[in-house]
Amino acid sequence: AVADVSPERAAHLAGEIGSDVAVYSDLATMLAEANLDAIDICLPHHLHTDAILTGAGSGVAILCEKPLCTSLEDAAAIRQALADSGTIFMAAHNQIFQPSLVEARRLLASGALGRPFYYRSIESVQNRGFKSGKVPIDLGGGESPWNWRADLSRMGGGEVLDTGWHAGFNVGKASDPNTWEFGYMYGVTEKDAQFGQFIDADFGGGLTDAKGSIFKVGYAPARNWVLNGTYLLNDRFVDAPGATERSYDRYQIDLNYKF
Repeated sequence: AVADVSPERAAHLAGEIGSDVAVYSDLATMLAEANLDAIDICLPHHLHTDAILTGAGSGVAILCEKPLCTSLEDAAAIRQALADSGTIFMAAHNQIFQPSLVEARRLLASGALGRPFYYRSIESVQNRGFKSGKVPIDLGGGESPWNWRADLSRMGGGEVLDTGWHAGFNVGKASDPNTWEFGYMYGVTEKDAQFGQFIDADFGGGLTDAKGSIFKVGYAPARNWVLNGTYLLNDRFVDAPGATERSYDRYQIDLNYKF
């Protein structure tokens, strides 16, 4: 079954799934009339809360695309509703199931890589949708997703809210002999965060409940060799009840060989 306020889009998506798919104009009616085991909430961010609260206690499991919601108050209401109803719920942090990351966790757990001291993951993405106005697939009518993503009241925030990535930049690339690179990153990792992928393991000492900056410089004295200097200016135990916030300032020098 498919529910959408746009009849054209609902009919189009139902046709993408199969020929015997019921179409509804709202979630409550679909939950009342369709014999469902689970629902997947694929709505603009500001509509997540109402949909989750509507689904809670209906007897179906709920999968909601990230982010969970757009405010701390909504998150508290969702948590209470799910606890009171006993609803099976999952936020779709899909990186947890990314095949490359699943394999990385398996290798680490098996000991095949030895004892790791440092993790770093870099993901580069380019999306020209905002500029072109084109969407990657045909949604069958209705409002363009670029419209609500450009509306702060509906999006709820920018890149940090949507994906939780740390903000930073790099200048230059230490690759050929006598070349340099410089970088800066600022991050906030909440105390209840659960990593779905590896990030910089030195940030906050590899713990959650941390915030602060990372300054990096790299120099290539020869091909395949890079000398890195890192300064971590972090604070730990930022939000933990009863804990005292502590500074976590570290200098680190690494000599890396790439082969």
